[in-house]
Amino acid sequence: KIHFPYPKMKNPPFFFPFPPPPFFLFPPPPPPRCDEHAHVLAEKMAAPVIAMRSFGRGPTRRLGALVSFCSAPTIDDASVALTFDDSSALATLTISNTRRRNALTPSMMEQLSDRVDALAEWSRDGPDARCVVLTGAGGAFCSGLDIKSGPLPDGEGMATTMNRVTNRFRSLPVVSVAAVDGHAMGGGAELTTAADFRVLGHGAAVTFVH
Repeated sequence: KIHFPYPKMKNPPFFFPFPPPPFFLFPPPPPPRCDEHAHVLAEKMAAPVIAMRSFGRGPTRRLGALVSFCSAPTIDDASVALTFDDSSALATLTISNTRRRNALTPSMMEQLSDRVDALAEWSRDGPDARCVVLTGAGGAFCSGLDIKSGPLPDGEGMATTMNRVTNRFRSLPVVSVAAVDGHAMGGGAELTTAADFRVLGHGAAVTFVH
């Protein structure tokens, strides 16, 4: 007679007689690609805010050209460019230091501060100002501080400058969109938090360094 050490169960559990199939036979579905429709998503997200902020300024323009960010043009290296499109009431702020994945040099940080001041003036005085897109050139957004660009200012000074830039950008009275293609690291990740909306291309990554 065989004695089982366990109490008798009315409905014993069912044990599968074979090991479970390996996971690679049933791989998870690939994540949906959103870069093809990023401009549609950005337009839907920003439209209510634009309508609210453009009250009394005439009809709201569509944002069909909002996110052409995946092929942002390469401009002069180690610079921050600001362009205005009067036909769409759209401003574009482009960070360019393609050899260093758009890392910010001390002079570029000063340029960025000046460009944000110019944006504040444009959004305040421009009768049709609607939206500003912050992006990077050459397939990257911004990789933070360029530590190989030469003598660097003290940490407190850099933190003060970056804090001023992000607060100033965040308080702009127009819709702001961070169009991220490639990597946004360190200070670049901080810049994305200052925008009203963040739109990421396929394979983009936002990384905070602590």
